Amino acid sequence: MEKKIGKPWCLSDPWSRMVKATSSVNIFGISLSTMKRKIEALDPVQDVVKAVHKSSVQKPGPKPWKLDDFNRNVVKRTIYDMYRKKELVSMPRLHEVLKEKDITASLSTVVRTVKSLGFRFSKKGSGRRHVVERDDVVALRHHYLRQKRKYRQQERHIVYLDETWLNSNHVVKGDWLDEPSTSMSVFEPHCEGSGSSLPSGKGTRLIILDAGSSQQGLIPGVGLIFESKTNSSDYHDEMNSEHFTEWFRDTLIPRLSPQSVVVMDNAPYHSHRS
Repeated sequence: MEKKIGKPWCLSDPWSRMVKATSSVNIFGISLSTMKRKIEALDPVQDVVKAVHKSSVQKPGPKPWKLDDFNRNVVKRTIYDMYRKKELVSMPRLHEVLKEKDITASLSTVVRTVKSLGFRFSKKGSGRRHVVERDDVVALRHHYLRQKRKYRQQERHIVYLDETWLNSNHVVKGDWLDEPSTSMSVFEPHCEGSGSSLPSGKGTRLIILDAGSSQQGLIPGVGLIFESKTNSSDYHDEMNSEHFTEWFRDTLIPRLSPQSVVVMDNAPYHSHRS
């Protein structure tokens, strides 16, 4: 084609020049987009750029923060408190209230926790979703309350047991300190300041297992405290059916009065069958 016109064609646009050249060889020609796609597929530099971009886009995010049973109970009590105050429980509002209680979980973690606690979402007139309890959970609570009322009418001793955890260096976040005095007066001696020193770090995690009742309080000699051996965020990982059964059989039962009723949650090791 260039021989026919007697001069080079389209030197300022190499892409158009290549497309024109292929059309002179192949009657069907190759479109500009196809030409670019084919050439870029053979470019090793483009392969490296795409690989780097893909790795940055698909970079794995942080693992979801798992709430332990203590904080899960805080979430449940917070929802019930909002019920009593006649507040509609929406996820953003619940997330804000939990932040005020030092539970800094993400919104998605709060949503998963609420669902795992037996709540479901219901749409009100405004179209916004709010939290309500599932019917089966409500039915189970009614059954529990009826059984509890029956045992109280029979004047049976109702004992509650549960587990929790505590860091050995758990202290209040603030304290009153005597600031150092910088006075140069001869009548006021120089003071370096004083106050209690706070331990650094959280310290060892302690697992606590205990039982008690509203009439008696904590049962003497029943409490069990031991040091955590794992880094799990859920203190239930420290317990198993063997340890719990041994404590229940050898420590708790001998100290219970006849016809006592023991109330516990549905932790897996609580329902162990020997």
